[in-house]
Amino acid sequence: MVKSNMKQVCEEVLNTKASTSEVAVASTSNELWKREYEKWRQEDAAAREEIEKKRGEEIARLKRENEDLKRMCLGRAEGELKDLRKDNQALIHDMLILRDEVKNLKRGCKRSANAVIEKSPPKEPARGQVKATMEATVKGNSAVVEEERTAAQWEKFADTCRKMRVNKEMAERELSALKERINRIKICMSPSTRRKVFTKRRMSRSPLKGATETQGGDKVKATFVRKVGEEQDAFLKRVSNDLGKLLKAQMKILCNEEHVTYNSIKKTTNELAWIYTARVFGNTLPRWKIGEDDDDNDERDEDEEFADVVGGSGGEYVVEDSL
Repeated sequence: MVKSNMKQVCEEVLNTKASTSEVAVASTSNELWKREYEKWRQEDAAAREEIEKKRGEEIARLKRENEDLKRMCLGRAEGELKDLRKDNQALIHDMLILRDEVKNLKRGCKRSANAVIEKSPPKEPARGQVKATMEATVKGNSAVVEEERTAAQWEKFADTCRKMRVNKEMAERELSALKERINRIKICMSPSTRRKVFTKRRMSRSPLKGATETQGGDKVKATFVRKVGEEQDAFLKRVSNDLGKLLKAQMKILCNEEHVTYNSIKKTTNELAWIYTARVFGNTLPRWKIGEDDDDNDERDEDEEFADVVGGSGGEYVVEDSL
């Protein structure tokens, strides 16, 4: 009865015929649920978009602050370096002035020519008066020197020595302070990493002369051609230089093709160069005497391994020799 009354009231209010079947109720509830779900989804998408926007703004702000800090540190370091250069120039100028003053003082304190050089040799004294005459001569010379050096000169000399000591102490203190500032600048400035060095070294390494890359970029073909009038030594040296530009992985590929055991960059380069030269000029070419490798070759092997790990082996090399 209540259900029928509710149905009648709804029909009067909505001016439509109402249905109380279970199918109609289920469809209505499903429609309401879909609307609610769509509303929640839109709100969640808007919230996510707002969060991503704030995160992007925060990252951009942090990047700007980082760039400003780097620029500030570099500017401060450059300013300190300029100050150090100016201080160094001032110290050099002061040292030159002091050196000139010392030279002038030394030149002023020298005895005159009249006190040093005698115009005529002294008369030979008697045998009993030799010692007394020598003592009198020494006293006379010292008296002449004392007369030439006046009190003003002695005072000036003492003041100059005192100034030199003070300037020397100040220069030592400034030098220690400059060393501390230089050490601080060295600590603040970060060195380049090995990865960048090896990447630049690997990118700057040129391929073999006469090498042509195929469409796929997997295979490089190089031909060692004997020039007109070229001797064995010149050809061997040129082939060795060209092979020395290869990477370690590429050298191993050539070793596998020629059935040669890879030892090191220098030994393997010499061995392959001898093989290719003997192939062109005949087997009469004497084999090189290969000595022990030094530490530089071992370091180059390590550098080549690191470059291979970073940038890959770089493809295969097939070497053909012809006249």
